[in-house]
Amino acid sequence: MSHEIDHSNGRANIAFAGETPWHGLGAQIDPNASVDVWREAAGLDWEILEAPVMFAPEGADSPVMAENLNRKVLYRSDTKAPLHVVGGDYKTVQPSEILQFIGESVEAMGWKMETAGSLSEGRQIWALANTGAEGDVGHGDMMKGYLLAATSCDYSMASIFDYTTVRVVCANTLSYANEMRKDNPNRVKIRHATKVDIAAIKNKLGIASTSWERYMDNARRMARTRLPVSKAREILRSVYETDKNGTRVIEGEAVRLNDEEFVAKLKHPRNIMELYEGKAIGANMKSADGTAWGFVNAATEFFDHHANPKNQSNRLSSAWFGWSSKAKEDITNKVLELCD
Repeated sequence: MSHEIDHSNGRANIAFAGETPWHGLGAQIDPNASVDVWREAAGLDWEILEAPVMFAPEGADSPVMAENLNRKVLYRSDTKAPLHVVGGDYKTVQPSEILQFIGESVEAMGWKMETAGSLSEGRQIWALANTGAEGDVGHGDMMKGYLLAATSCDYSMASIFDYTTVRVVCANTLSYANEMRKDNPNRVKIRHATKVDIAAIKNKLGIASTSWERYMDNARRMARTRLPVSKAREILRSVYETDKNGTRVIEGEAVRLNDEEFVAKLKHPRNIMELYEGKAIGANMKSADGTAWGFVNAATEFFDHHANPKNQSNRLSSAWFGWSSKAKEDITNKVLELCD
């Protein structure tokens, strides 16, 4: 299968309101539908159950309980399919809790649920709400604000509760979070050794309007800042360089590549630079042409829309929750350090 959208029970387990998503799959429903309707339409009307780990020794008549390993199996209540083996102290977050968080936020703030579903046979679960926030970075470059809730049951990510944005012209997804501020309330990550407290999360996230204003201020700072190609290459090198890929061997000796050679050598940095230098959607807008904002969006477009072309669902998972998400943050933070 070319994607990892959960197809348990013979259906695509995703629901959406409004325009059909990039994959063309799932059930389209009214954004004002109840959480219960969203849960059923998204194929999330099941629970994560636990069972002790057992094993079958060679020659034994029946399986033996592995109590001393302090491990348990997580499995789906509907299909009984195993999801993962986890430690005994693992705190499960149910699909209903993710939808509850978004549903209560939507009801309290007058927002709209936009999408919900699962990936990897139910191992990753998310829901997304449109907060109604909109803003112009400059010259008609519009942004929209969202609230994302997501979790996993296979250690692939912590439970995440995050304000995020979409750039309208190209559907790039950018987090409000700025890791340069360690006390930033715009994202909450909870490891699975800690029980999720929905009320505490809402309190910690802070006020959406304040977070939105801070994000837009940063975006406009980037749009005002010119970013030379040489500096863009330097940033990409800092994100991608390892002990092995930053040099070439000449007459038996390792010689360090310059930044232009480094970017030309690696596919991802090379593709990002091509997008920045004119191929990205919206690259010719005044807010993006030759600016720090344009560079951040070139990188984001690559991670969101071009990376891993053979598996769109893996790309979505990485762009929201995995390595690509971290790379987007790293690049944004390095760019912000250069802005006035």
